[in-house]
Amino acid sequence: VVSLAKEMSAIYSNALSVELGVQQRCSDMQLIDEASILSSLQEDGRGGIICNVQLDENKKPLLALIKTNNYNEAIHIVLVGCGQSDIDSRYESETKDHKRISGLAKSWKRLKCKYIHDIPNLPELMDLDDDGTPSQVWICLRVKELVDKFTVASNALPSQDTRPGLLVFFPGIPGCGKSSLCDNSNIQEVLTKKCSKIWNSRNNNLASIETPFKDRQIIVFEGDKIEGKYWPHILKRRLEQSSSVTITDKNSTPNAWDIIKEVSEKSKAVPLPILPDATALSTTIVTSKTHAQSCYPFSLQYLAMCMLRVLTRPAGSHNGKLDGETVNACMIVVKFYSLYRGISADDMSSLILDRVAFNYTEEDCPIVTVPFFKDGCDLELPSDLRDCLLDALHLQYVIDTKTGEVKEDDLVAMETRLRKLLILHQVRLKSMSAPVDDSREKFLSQIAARVMDIDNIFQMKNALRGTGLQQFIEIVSIDVDAKKIYDILSKLALHNVDVVNFFNSRGGLPMAKCSDDYTVQREETADQVLKEGGGTFVEKTHVTMAHFSQLSQQKFRDTYGHLDGSSVSVSVTDLIIGETVSAFSVIVPKKTHGETPLDIPPLQNAYSHITIWFGKGESAARSNDLPTMVERGEAKRVMLEEGVQVSGKIGYWFI
Repeated sequence: VVSLAKEMSAIYSNALSVELGVQQRCSDMQLIDEASILSSLQEDGRGGIICNVQLDENKKPLLALIKTNNYNEAIHIVLVGCGQSDIDSRYESETKDHKRISGLAKSWKRLKCKYIHDIPNLPELMDLDDDGTPSQVWICLRVKELVDKFTVASNALPSQDTRPGLLVFFPGIPGCGKSSLCDNSNIQEVLTKKCSKIWNSRNNNLASIETPFKDRQIIVFEGDKIEGKYWPHILKRRLEQSSSVTITDKNSTPNAWDIIKEVSEKSKAVPLPILPDATALSTTIVTSKTHAQSCYPFSLQYLAMCMLRVLTRPAGSHNGKLDGETVNACMIVVKFYSLYRGISADDMSSLILDRVAFNYTEEDCPIVTVPFFKDGCDLELPSDLRDCLLDALHLQYVIDTKTGEVKEDDLVAMETRLRKLLILHQVRLKSMSAPVDDSREKFLSQIAARVMDIDNIFQMKNALRGTGLQQFIEIVSIDVDAKKIYDILSKLALHNVDVVNFFNSRGGLPMAKCSDDYTVQREETADQVLKEGGGTFVEKTHVTMAHFSQLSQQKFRDTYGHLDGSSVSVSVTDLIIGETVSAFSVIVPKKTHGETPLDIPPLQNAYSHITIWFGKGESAARSNDLPTMVERGEAKRVMLEEGVQVSGKIGYWFI
């Protein structure tokens, strides 16, 4: 809706929005892109977007939609008071503004779209209110005429399929076999037959063309064949066909889970993760040379098999250019495997659902598991290969956590060692692998079962949305008095020049900015902070007991729910200051205060601490590395003369 003045286009836009029942309104053409248009069509009969603009605004975004994306048949332009007579009455003839506005009006009228509607705005042609604006009667008449035209045009457009669909994704690593499962040669035919069989068995062979699978397309997107950013492309294609079964042939590591959630919610998809069965989904514990333990959700056998598959790919056969010819192929697989560090096999399924489909449970939407190794097969690895895999994981741990120096020669030596042992034991490893045909059969059978339940699952999800029955937990923590913490810091600074110099060079101590009331508003997120010139001082000081990346939402509630609100006294023992982060070390007791003390579970983090400051570009999570930084001489520990007791309360932080 275009007018010489934005206020006038807004009046007509509001009226049109009410009459047409359009839910999406904006006043900036920059906000309208292909994704927003496709998303608006998901509104179940209340789709479309109305945008009000001023005549002289930049219309390049609109031109792009018309020329590049072929949306001209879906675009209507309403020119309110943009005729030559309207312009002549507002601008003095032959002036620069008169010529400019006249030219712009003509350019709007030359745009290739479905219709251009002209509404005169001359006072002598219309009813005016006392303030000189069009009367409601006049507006209603003009809007009624427009609505009739829009309705005719809209009815001529193809109807939109607004049914929900399925988004299949693979939390795996290179070589896990997903491309074999996603073989696109006959997948539509196979799934159609399987869905019909399920329908017949559920409905006593009563024939019906209105099965949940009717007209649903199966679309497979291989990650290495997509140009540009992968997930925005998936969102666009899903918005075009929301009812489709979209299979994403790409390794969906934890850093992709949030965008998978976004794509699912915007495109009405039920997200469905595909995992290996328990023969491969088995927790691996690795102890570093500093005695720090890390867990991974996949077995070492799974890692070895995935590496071997990558190494034995024919040269140049992989679209992602990851095969035996790739210089560091094995360590690339190790790097992917390490992206799951900190997740156990027991928590894997629930953590994924928490991140991509909160409010679903495994009972509502069972995760698909696929055979990876043969049933009853001896899965014990040769000791030399097992030791080598553990060393490779340790090397990657050092790289990721920056807890030591890793030279290029170290990586080359590890790659050489891995390749040698994998080739040496390849016959043994290949004999353990489940037959591809069996895995694919079970994969497609489970997909078909989920497809038949899409509508019911999505209705259940919508029923839960907005009920407030469950909120997503970010962390559980012991929340302590910030003023008390910074008082301890201030007293420590009186007797230690290193502490004084450190914080003076980073904006000084922030005690004056701390609130007397330490009660935490837990609907806020855990990164509420005070900004200072030298970095970031934490305002809501706390001891993190567990983070959502470490536990499922159900385990959060089961483990800590009975402790919510309990009082605890922690002992502050020392301050560690690093170049980019600083924290107080604390000792957490084994029980809470009160008449009936409750057991406190061990903290998920190895280092119990209260972060007080972190530098620009750093995060508070870096505090977990402070003890290691002290060992390497990269941070300094300043001991308190005696431990200081600080009271706090256990509670959840919600996102």
